[in-house]
Amino acid sequence: MLYQTVDDVIAAKLKAPRDVNRPVDIVDLMLDENAHAEHKVTAEEARTHVMTFMLAGHETTSTTLSWVFTLFAQHPHIEAMAREEARAATANGGTIGWKMLGELKYITACIQEALRLYPTISRLASRVADKDDYLPTTEGKPVFVPKGTVIAITPAAMHRNPKYWNHPEVYLPERFIEGTDAFLADKALRNGQGNTYYYMPFSAGAKNCIGMRFAMAELQVVVATLLLRYSFRLTEQANVNPTLVGVSIKPVHLDMTVHSIA
Repeated sequence: MLYQTVDDVIAAKLKAPRDVNRPVDIVDLMLDENAHAEHKVTAEEARTHVMTFMLAGHETTSTTLSWVFTLFAQHPHIEAMAREEARAATANGGTIGWKMLGELKYITACIQEALRLYPTISRLASRVADKDDYLPTTEGKPVFVPKGTVIAITPAAMHRNPKYWNHPEVYLPERFIEGTDAFLADKALRNGQGNTYYYMPFSAGAKNCIGMRFAMAELQVVVATLLLRYSFRLTEQANVNPTLVGVSIKPVHLDMTVHSIA
């Protein structure tokens, strides 16, 4: 039924010209690309992309939110600072929306730091060596990779590597705010390089997660909106040690109280 609904929406959009007075959605954006792209997006491809956004982005986003609010509960002063930013952004009576997301620099940093410590996906897509080869290393001594070896990247290991992150076990959102001491300390460890390929919650490069911007926008809106209304605390029964559930890293037992704020 879900596939049929998506197919019906796409078919209707292909059949009729777009109403310029209606908000643009993801299907519109994909179909608009057909006007100036070599490869034309087919209805079947559009359906696949829509389903990826809807299904792949559901569990990953909710898992990330669980870690964001777990870390807020463990660090009330950081939660308070994030809340103040949300209040400042809505001081003139506005609501948290797309145009406001650029103002949420600290909240965005809190989300990014949660994803550094607890990347939702435990392992990026693996590959199998089709011949004997050598993997170069920064130390200069290559690693022998026999044919048939499965090679995979584990973001959590990279994200906590003290070679690239200062105090990697510490929750420090400022490390994602350019110009701060924490940001500069991390950058110095990487010989002045940014965090691309050292920070990969959405993978990296040309084939990184198609839903990255959409997921970040969702997270920013939800986190800022909830902070304006609630405060979060862990109960004594909570066990927030990370555990692998399927392909996701989740708290063992997230038990939390939610408190209304003025």
